[in-house]
Amino acid sequence: VMGKYWRYMTEVQKSKYQDVFQRYCMTTYKNFPLDFKNKITFTVKKADCRDNYCDVSTNVNIGANNNGQEQIFLVGFRIKKKNERWQIIDLKLAESSLLLSYRNRFYEMIKTVDGEIDWLPK
Repeated sequence: VMGKYWRYMTEVQKSKYQDVFQRYCMTTYKNFPLDFKNKITFTVKKADCRDNYCDVSTNVNIGANNNGQEQIFLVGFRIKKKNERWQIIDLKLAESSLLLSYRNRFYEMIKTVDGEIDWLPK
């Protein structure tokens, strides 16, 4: 998420950022209205792989709503092979990239403090 700023950060700043980012994510999504009463299923629609990356498109079905209609969401994600392990590096809901959304938000915060990384709250 930090993109180009990551390489300018000290190890202490990186550690501090990771803690702030985790708290930010937990705060943002703690009230997300999703329950798991119904069985969640998914179907992989497409996987486009090259080198150490793979872009995957899925349909996620979270069950019927109160009107009995199936609730199906298009979810895409990008995975990257690193050290013989696959890791999700981006998640897309509809056409919105979670990575780009976070990056834009954090870039704006950094921009308001003239690129000073120590702005991160404790």
